[in-house]
Amino acid sequence: MLSGEIYPSGSKNSAVHILPATLLLDEKVVLENIPDIKDVSTIITVLQKLGGKVDWDKEKKIIEIDNSSINFQALSEEDLGKIKASALLWGGLLGRFGKVDFSQLPGGCTLGIRPFEPFYKSFRDLGISVKETDKGVIMDATHATSASIWLTEMAVSVTSTLVMIATTLKGRTVLTGVASEPQVQDLCNFLVLAGADIKGIGTSVLEINGRKKLSGIKYKILHDHYEIATFLALGACTGGEILVHNAQKELFPQINYEFSKFNVNVEYNGDTAILKKRQELKFTGSFSALARPSR
Repeated sequence: MLSGEIYPSGSKNSAVHILPATLLLDEKVVLENIPDIKDVSTIITVLQKLGGKVDWDKEKKIIEIDNSSINFQALSEEDLGKIKASALLWGGLLGRFGKVDFSQLPGGCTLGIRPFEPFYKSFRDLGISVKETDKGVIMDATHATSASIWLTEMAVSVTSTLVMIATTLKGRTVLTGVASEPQVQDLCNFLVLAGADIKGIGTSVLEINGRKKLSGIKYKILHDHYEIATFLALGACTGGEILVHNAQKELFPQINYEFSKFNVNVEYNGDTAILKKRQELKFTGSFSALARPSR
């Protein structure tokens, strides 16, 4: 029986979506609730190589970033080739410098698979030049313009990257078919607090009025909803009682519904999720025999 109280970590996904967006700001940014993970360290290293000043207090989970004096330079395969999240840097780099030169695609290039085509299609729709090389890609946003575009898939990284770019383009950009996951909402809320004009946050259509002045801010990222749901599931499976603080109830209606299919009830006291002990696990709802179609 697993029981206890949990204070979840900051969202890894929010961190790797928001850190690249700090490239768009030329004033100091303070980010709170940052998890100490490899992808965060890698992105921080990239920001520092570009000339950013970074002070990371890992004990307090706070990062102070000053990108006011950064300069563009090609970055190495070692810096960018090991994590998929580094594709998110395209948004910050194109928005700040108008160009990208990656000698190695993030995460490596798998023969026969085009995982970056959704990025490239949307970039070209905004007027960004995309030239693929044997191993990497070169992009030029000199002639990029605002537009109304449809994404080829509801991809979180593509959505976040386009949002970053659109905040720097003059005029109104409408993105249809976007992802609405918590990390995308977190990025949008971060940019709005900094001064961006973004409408439709949390929906499948985002409207961005670009070229707004972005100012330095302090921002606390969301807690990790995957971690929260995992601890609740562990408690349910073992019959224990779990209290998860900072549970962000507004993000969990669908997750609570999925738990209910197994006869598991999650209660809330303010922002604390409570899973009481000894709940009987059984299939209900769409999992029950009555709900299955006859053959």
